Amino acid sequence: MIGRGGNPPMTPRQALGMPQSRAGSGPAPQNTTFIGRLVLIFGTGPGSGLFVYQGAPKAGNPPVFAVVAPGVTADPYGNLVDAVVTVGNAAGAHIRMDQFGDLVAHSATGNEIWLLPGFPAILEYDNLGNLVASVSPVGGADSSGQAFVEGAATYGKLGATFVAVALAGNQVQWSTAAAVGGPYTAAQQMGLTADGFLAVTNGGLEVIGTAVPLLRVSESTAAPGSPPVQIIGAAAGDRALGVEVAGDAAFRFRLNNQGRQDWGDGTVADTNLYRGAASQLKTDSALVATGGTAANPSLVLTDTWHSLGALGAHYTVTLGRYRLTADNCVELDIKVAGDGLQATAVTFANALPAAYRPATQHDSLPMGTTRQVTAGDVWPRLLVDTAGNVTVNASAVASTFACCQKVPLD
Repeated sequence: MIGRGGNPPMTPRQALGMPQSRAGSGPAPQNTTFIGRLVLIFGTGPGSGLFVYQGAPKAGNPPVFAVVAPGVTADPYGNLVDAVVTVGNAAGAHIRMDQFGDLVAHSATGNEIWLLPGFPAILEYDNLGNLVASVSPVGGADSSGQAFVEGAATYGKLGATFVAVALAGNQVQWSTAAAVGGPYTAAQQMGLTADGFLAVTNGGLEVIGTAVPLLRVSESTAAPGSPPVQIIGAAAGDRALGVEVAGDAAFRFRLNNQGRQDWGDGTVADTNLYRGAASQLKTDSALVATGGTAANPSLVLTDTWHSLGALGAHYTVTLGRYRLTADNCVELDIKVAGDGLQATAVTFANALPAAYRPATQHDSLPMGTTRQVTAGDVWPRLLVDTAGNVTVNASAVASTFACCQKVPLD
């Protein structure tokens, strides 16, 4: 009844054809054309649904398009289908959508992309079912329990650790897991700060390569108000910069945030330079200035005095000290009083540090005394050896012995 809600009459090509022979189990295929305004398909078993085939439907020739109710897993011939809509071969390359609106694209090699609008998330899997990429505004887990993180993320492995790298807002975040599929724990982050800096948090930044230079800082503003490179420590005296050669056990140069500098040979720091007091630079080591001479010592500040310590049990030490001088000498200032019970040779408790030791032994340095030396007395003298030992040689008499002199270091 054309014009009154009915269907138009069928053409000869649309007329019902003769039944074809049955192909395996299931209903016999029919070469028919259906024209209608309403089709209702209901049921929960293999006998219900809408199926489109390429060629004769039969076992082994799955539908290229299927619409079935949730729970239906096969067409009438036993071929695999997925609920509720499947486009393509469900056992090979296909696209399927379930009753929740979740969409899955499956390749012939087993790779998959999941579109989950209800979560929301986009998940990508390799042919082993491992999650390799995700996009989601929130973290979560898929139906198999594999965790995914917030943002646009990729997943890989670094040694024995599984790593997720995500772009979320203004941050690139690295998360780690002990096993494939997570759960993941946030580790390092890198992103923009509110004042325009690129910040790395919860970790360091390492630059590796063969380019020269590896790191360059160029300031394009003349006379900037702040230094182009700033190192800010948490507390005074914290280390700020270290330089070493590959394989070293210690830094060859180190700078702390108070300006102290230490140098060494890669095994231990043995030389330093720092602010000793207002308007004064100080070192606890030796300082050689090739442009300085004894006639012009102002090029190098004179060292402060250091103690030689005690001199046995029978000497009273009034003075026992040493210091470096600008002309590359160690100066000794000694005044001691023996009680008459002292040994002939007694060594101060504190040896000279390595930077204060002479290159050769000096064993006949004269010492003054308040007592006249008589026959049989040991003439009082001072010995300074290459190990830094400072020894007083004198007779076992009660007397005062003193000297103040320089010993060259070279």
